[in-house]
Amino acid sequence: MTLPVSKTLAQMGEKALLRHLRERIPTAPGVLVGLGDDAAAVETSPLTLVTTDSQVEGVHFHRDAAPPQLLGRKALSVNLSDVAAMGGIARYATVSLCLPPDVTLGWVDSLYDGLLERAAESGVALVGGNLTRGRDAIVVDVTLLGDSWRLQ
Repeated sequence: MTLPVSKTLAQMGEKALLRHLRERIPTAPGVLVGLGDDAAAVETSPLTLVTTDSQVEGVHFHRDAAPPQLLGRKALSVNLSDVAAMGGIARYATVSLCLPPDVTLGWVDSLYDGLLERAAESGVALVGGNLTRGRDAIVVDVTLLGDSWRLQ
């Protein structure tokens, strides 16, 4: 299904956006149940690192000044640095979005371009997340799981 990038979330709805994202996000080794189910099921090491970080519009970025592709890269990168600081290897990420109804599909696609680029560079699989409607501010929240070799 091809949706026009100018379509807003209010026009397309959450289910159509989820279908669209499912088509864009590749599956990866170690992912038993991925994007689109109630929860992801992934293989992890005996000691798993977990970190999460949010990017909040008006606090961490301004929509008119931050290209969404760079925001996507940043949202994953801040979590990658946390796992690396613990001597871990990043494996799986979930992305939760709180989006106002005026956000366009083009904006979301550009955000995911950055997320997917950074995920491919770092060997991370995007395995799920959450979509919710917000009032005014965009919130991008990434949770990252990694294998810890240093602490075992």
